[in-house]
Formats: sequence, structure tokens, C-alpha cells
Amino acid sequence: MSNISEDYEVALLGAGFGASLLAAILSKQGRRVCLIDSSRHPRFTIGESSTPAADFILSDLCARYELKELMPLTQYGSWREKYPEVRCGCKRGFSYLWHGVGNEYRATTDHEHELLVAANSSQQVADTQWYRPHVDQFLCQYAQECGSKYYSESTIQEISRGSNKSWTVGLNHIDQSLQIHTPFLIDATGPAAVMLKHLQIEDISNQLKTCTVATYSHYENVPLVTDWLQGYGNRQEDFPYPVDDAAVHHLFADGWLWQLRFTDGLTSLGFVQPVSKSGRENQDIPSGHWEKMIKRRPVLKSILGDARLASFPGKVFHSGQLQRLYQQAAGDGWAALPFTVGFVDPLHSTGIAHTLSAVQKLAQGFESRAMPQLEFLMSYSDQLIHELIHVDRLVSLCYENLSSFNRFSAATMLYFAAATTFEKQFHSTENSFLCAENQDFVERISRVEILSQQTASQSTAPATDEELAELFSLGVQEAIQPFNHVGLFSPQIQNMYHHTVAQKSAHD
Repeated sequence: MSNISEDYEVALLGAGFGASLLAAILSKQGRRVCLIDSSRHPRFTIGESSTPAADFILSDLCARYELKELMPLTQYGSWREKYPEVRCGCKRGFSYLWHGVGNEYRATTDHEHELLVAANSSQQVADTQWYRPHVDQFLCQYAQECGSKYYSESTIQEISRGSNKSWTVGLNHIDQSLQIHTPFLIDATGPAAVMLKHLQIEDISNQLKTCTVATYSHYENVPLVTDWLQGYGNRQEDFPYPVDDAAVHHLFADGWLWQLRFTDGLTSLGFVQPVSKSGRENQDIPSGHWEKMIKRRPVLKSILGDARLASFPGKVFHSGQLQRLYQQAAGDGWAALPFTVGFVDPLHSTGIAHTLSAVQKLAQGFESRAMPQLEFLMSYSDQLIHELIHVDRLVSLCYENLSSFNRFSAATMLYFAAATTFEKQFHSTENSFLCAENQDFVERISRVEILSQQTASQSTAPATDEELAELFSLGVQEAIQPFNHVGLFSPQIQNMYHHTVAQKSAHD
């Protein structure tokens, strides 16, 4: 086995979409960059549902760093026209269908059991579902075209730092033993958290309120939700968009099923279930859980019809506890991307936007020829940890109120208020990811958390569950009022939001 030594200005551990995009930007800046990947592309992964916030950030990155080849990825229409070989899906918004405590869906004329929130005005400018095996491979190849070196199927043997503050990463790559020398390392290894574990950064996952597990994979021959709803006599003419062109959430009192459809009909399915916080580190899902879950909920069998497991990945994945959080996200000579530092839950589709937000911040930190200074890196770290905890609060409130669709719908409005405010104020210097740094908004979340507990059951107030749900809903409506720019809680048709679209960036 040959021994080779290489010097790079920046080395990124991992080669997902965030690492590859950042590598491309840094290479465009004239830096010598490498990606070190333990696997190879294409590979199966989830985190597939984009949002307007993600499109805004990606568009800004493309304009700022002259990534004109990537600009088509900011809208569904231009993506399909320019890169039809890179699989994606159309996402017009968020669709929620309530199946109740009894696990049955009922259509009503006033849409009592549906909530559809439009995120854009047409299919042409729609957001997208990212088929990650294609997208990640596409962006990794783009990074290489921009000048980044890609080491696939590489096993890291050691990480060390010398007195000159230069990192050395020893790795086995194919039939070579490599030593990578760099003054700056970026950990984008996701749950493996290679750098964070090497530095012995403290795991503070127990600070997160959300506690869920998931079962998921990709399926073929999944029926359209539109066709399934027709069997219930649903008034789909009231819907702000075709229900399938969305992140579809099938809600139950004890969990929810995501349904994300790609253009050719391939569908991402996953069931997420809250679990007890006691012994949370051991929350593994037993084999056969998917089949048992469908058997317990007959409505799922009707939703899935004759769906069959896709040949790729060819198996069902069972997670342990989804939630992760480390105490630090950056330090002298290193930084980590959000999915490495922590993860909350797929409920609000925050992952892609959050990763792009971190790429945006780090790219700005590298704009001078010097390496990012410690003060900048610690600020980045503090913000990233705070943002993950902020997302956790938005998500946990929804799970806390999952047993009632009215309460759950009200809880989601906190997220939509945060998301639309972020989009509206995107170019403001005071803007922060989902209002995480807006103290007024953060304090209003605290008020809603208290209200959620106070109205949780009849034992705390002489009122019916319906009256308590109404009190909670009114309280959330009042709390978000200064951040309600798009008519949340007041659609012309109940639960049908046709207009929550922020003004698009001039770059789109």
C-alpha cells in the first residue's frame, strides 16, 4: 500500500449535499479543498422535503458565489427543465390529514379533518422534494468540477493536530494510505459525528423535548392521495393545490405517516412515533414494525394500496431515537454542519433549509483569505445550537397536542409564523433562522408552552376538551399576531390556506 501526503486549505469529512455545496463555494473562492467520504454515491438517505426558506438561501448562495449551474434547483419548473435526470418532486405546500384517535379518516364539508398550507403560487415556482441519492451525487460531482478533490470509500484512521495548529487526517483510500494536512476541518458526517467524537464534545441530547422514532423507506406503486380522498367524497376543489404536490402528513393520535411523491411516482414513506423519554437512549424499533403498524391501522392499508418496496434501497429502515444534540458546533480550526451537531424531527421539514443556512454562514466566514476567526466560529456554534433547540420547541409543541387535530393545527401555526417571517425578512440584517434569535418570538413560544399545559386536560379547568382546544387556539393566534403576515387563523375556507407565499428573491 502506497503512502501519500496531501495539503489542503479546507478538508470536509462527509460528502452529502451540504458538504459538497460548501466545497464548491470554497473551491470557487480559489481554495484547495477536499471531501473525505466513508461511502460512495449514489446512496440512500432521507431528509428530502425542501421549503421556501431553503429555496431563498440556495438562490442567495447561487447569486453571491456565481453558482449559476445550481440556480435551476431553486424552483421545481426550472429544475425539471434543466436537470430532468436528477429526480425530484413537486412541493406546493404542507398537507395534513387527520385520521383521529380511532384511526379513521372522515371527510366533512368544512374540512374539519384537513389542513393545507400553500407555500408557493404555482407548480412552476414550487419547492421540491429532493431525491437525495441523485441530488447528493449531482452536488458532489459539481464540487469536483469546481476543483474539489473527492476521496470516496475512505476510512479515517486517525485525526491529530500539531503544534503548528495543522490537522492531520490519516485515512485508507482504496489501496492507498493517505495523510491529509489542513488548517481547517469541517465535520459533515451526520450521526457519525467523527470530529465531534474525536474532540469529545459533550452529548446534550437530553436537553431536547422531542422524543420520537421512525420507520421508513422508498416505495413504488403508491396510490395518489387525490384518488384515495375521492373515495370519501372529499371537496378537493377547495384545496389550494393538488394534495399530492406537497409534504403529505397522515396524522394519528399516536404518530404520523409522511408521504413524499417524486415525479416518476416513487414515494418516500415513513412513520414517526413519539415515545417515552424514560430510557430514551434505548428506543429501538423491533423488526416487522412496519407490517404490524399497518395491521393496527387499517386505513394505512387503503392509503398504501398495492405499494411495494422499491428495489433501491430494497429494505425498511428502523431508527432508534431520532433526536441528537452536541454542546458545541465549532472551535479553533474546525466547524460542523447542523445534521452532524444535532437533529430534531422530520415534522416541519427544517433539515435542508437549516443545512443551507449553515453553509451560508460558513461561506461568509471564509470570504477573506484568512481562516475564520475564533470569535466568528464560537458565534456560529452558539447560533447553531440555539437554532436546534428552537426547532425542538416548535416541534415538541405539535407532538404535545397531537391527540387533537384542532390543537395540533394551532400548534403548527407557530412554525408557519416563524417560517413566513424568516422569508419576509430574508434580506434584513436582523433576520435569524425561523426567528430563533428574535427574543419577542422566543418569549411568545414560552407563553404558548405554558398555555398548552394549562389547557391540556379537564383536570386543570372546568371545561370540555373542545372548549380547551378553542382556548389554546385563541391563545396561539394572539401569541403570533405580530408575526402573522399571511393571514394564519383566518383563511377564506376553513383550514385551506391559499396565500402564505413570501415575495420571491430577485435572484429567483
